[in-house]
Amino acid sequence: MFSNNFLEGLRAVDFTLLRGAGLLPAVSRWVDAVANGTPLQRANTYTYRTADFLLASAQRYHPGMLNDQHHVWSATLSNKLSIFTAHPPVSSPGKKSPDDDANYWVGPGRLPDAAQQENVCLQIFRVPERPTLGEKGVNQFTHAYFPKEQFDRVDLRGPRAYGKHGDVYVALIGNGPLAYRAGSTDDLIQDGRDTAWVCELGSASRDGDFDSFVRRIECNTLAFHDSVLSYQTGTRRLELGYGRDFRVNGVAQDSNFARHDSPYARTARNPAGITLEFAGKRLVLDFAKGIRREE
Repeated sequence: MFSNNFLEGLRAVDFTLLRGAGLLPAVSRWVDAVANGTPLQRANTYTYRTADFLLASAQRYHPGMLNDQHHVWSATLSNKLSIFTAHPPVSSPGKKSPDDDANYWVGPGRLPDAAQQENVCLQIFRVPERPTLGEKGVNQFTHAYFPKEQFDRVDLRGPRAYGKHGDVYVALIGNGPLAYRAGSTDDLIQDGRDTAWVCELGSASRDGDFDSFVRRIECNTLAFHDSVLSYQTGTRRLELGYGRDFRVNGVAQDSNFARHDSPYARTARNPAGITLEFAGKRLVLDFAKGIRREE
C-alpha cells in the first residue's frame, strides 16, 4: 500500500516500535493522516421522504474528519437530480482544472457537522488553514453541486440560491455570497474556511408556485456566529452548534438513534437480539444464544 501515491505519506510513521507498542492508532489521530477518513463508520441516518422529494443525512458524522467518497447529506429532487455540498480537495498534480479531477467532488476534503429536521438540513464546515499528512493543500472554500442545466429555473440572490425542478423547489442558503466557479454551471462556490449552508425543500403541493416558495424563504432568517448556525423557517427555529447541540425550537435533539425504528422492528443500539415482524410472521435473532427462529 505504501507504493500508492495516496498513502505514501504514511511512511513517515511506519516504525516497528510504534507498531509493536500499539501506538499507531494514536499517532494516526494526532497527525490527522489523510487515510483516517477512508473507512465508513457507524452513522445515524435520517431520511425525510414525501411524494415529491427526499432529503437524507448522516447526523453529526465525524465533523472535521477527512473523507473519501463520503457525502454527509443529499437532496433527491427526482431520479435524475440530487444536490449536495462538500469541501473539495486541491486538484491532483497534472490536472488542468477541477473538471478533470473526479476527486474534486468525492474527496478527500473535510466533513461538515450536519443535522436535519424534516425538509431542512443544516451544515457547518470548519476548514483548517494548513494541510495535514498526505494532503496536497487545503481549499479555503466549500461548494455545492447545483447544475443549472438540470433545473427549469435557477435564481441566485447573494447568499441564496433557488432552483425549480418540475414541481420540486430547493433553496440553498449560505452565510456568504454564492457564485458559480468561472466556466462552470454546476459548481456553486462559497468562499471562507468557516462556512454554513442550509438546504430547505418545498414543492408545488406544499408551497403553490415557485415564486411563492421564494418569497417564503426570503422571509426566513439565517445567523452564523461563533460556529453556531441558526435558521428560522416559519414557526421552526433550528440551531446547530459545531460539535455541540442541535436544537429545534430550543429543544436539544438526540442524534444517537436506535438501530431500527420502523414498522418491522424497533431495536436498541446494541441489542442482544433482533425481532422482525411482518404480515403476522416473526423472525427472532438471539445473538447471545446463537438462535435464529421463525414464528
